[in-house]
Amino acid sequence: MYTTALEMHIEVLQGLQKVAAYEEDMFNPEEIDLHLTKQQNRLVEEIVTRRFQDIQTGLDFIRPLMVKNKKLQVILPAASDVIYEPNMVYAVLPANYLHLTTDRSRVITSSTYPYCDDMSSFKTTAVLNTYNEKVAAVQMVTTTATVAPFYYNFKVVLTKAGNPVEFTVPTALNNIKSKNSSFSISNYILENYAFPQTQVYWEYYRDNYYPNAFVFVTTDPEITAVSLTTQVSSSDTNPAGVSTANFVSTNYTIPNYVSGTTLPQIPGYISTYTANLLVEADELYEQSLNKFYKPVKTNPRSSLASNFILGYESKNFLISELIIDYIRIPRQISLSLDQVSELAGNAPSIIVDRTIEYLKLTIENPAYIGTVQDNKLRNPI
Repeated sequence: MYTTALEMHIEVLQGLQKVAAYEEDMFNPEEIDLHLTKQQNRLVEEIVTRRFQDIQTGLDFIRPLMVKNKKLQVILPAASDVIYEPNMVYAVLPANYLHLTTDRSRVITSSTYPYCDDMSSFKTTAVLNTYNEKVAAVQMVTTTATVAPFYYNFKVVLTKAGNPVEFTVPTALNNIKSKNSSFSISNYILENYAFPQTQVYWEYYRDNYYPNAFVFVTTDPEITAVSLTTQVSSSDTNPAGVSTANFVSTNYTIPNYVSGTTLPQIPGYISTYTANLLVEADELYEQSLNKFYKPVKTNPRSSLASNFILGYESKNFLISELIIDYIRIPRQISLSLDQVSELAGNAPSIIVDRTIEYLKLTIENPAYIGTVQDNKLRNPI
């Protein structure tokens, strides 16, 4: 088990070189970071697609990436929404979402009207709240520096109640040697940026595409703008690169069928949590035509679309909450930030071995076949 990224780098370089010869010492640290991360992501995909919960080893490897009981804000789509369907609610998936493991709903029924044929009628009388969401897409700032280091003192600056709130990347990222390495800053912000009521996405949010831009999403009414800044060097007094965007507000309708200790609008409400039946998108329409496959309160239907999770109600129940368990995106392996692989157990060793195998194939190393056979013997999953 490796405790530092440096150990992983040393192992990769030793695996590529002939003893004391250094004939193939041709990879920069950023390149090794990239290949280690690629093999880490491939390992996660392999484990997930092989029903990881049935294989204890795989489950142990990705346990650090498992997020449990994440409650998502349920939104009632307007008829004008692209994803609108009758008797459907949706929620936006988290920014670090990778794979869904399980999902469930908080289901609302009524004991006062046990034979009610249309619970959706309560949507006009139940308490419906307004959910104000603010979005700002800010372009990745370009640097005017002509020599390294590039992107010096990179900052994210939120304007909250007229005051700047700064988030600065680590000192290690002030020493970028190539403009093409700006992705290391982007990855760091996506993995580490944290501010109350605020999330950050890259390029995609909801059904919108913002090329080469961070997408900041907040529900804080006092946040009005966001900017990215970078300096040419430490001697600069003012940022040489600035990119700014204002937040645009959109109101959405959300259910509030059960509100604290106050009397709910739905008489005799019954609130239960029940597992959803996740359905492939191409099967939803066919199932909706068959009454035996329609959603029931003991087994609501759900589906994934774009970066949404959809919940399907029926005439005898409503959905007030969506909860998911999921596998989050693992952080990148980085020597400059000393970020080792998050995967547990022997997974980092497997990642290193597979990286060596891949790089030997890339450079046509004659030891490639032997490395592959050795990896299969030592690293079964």
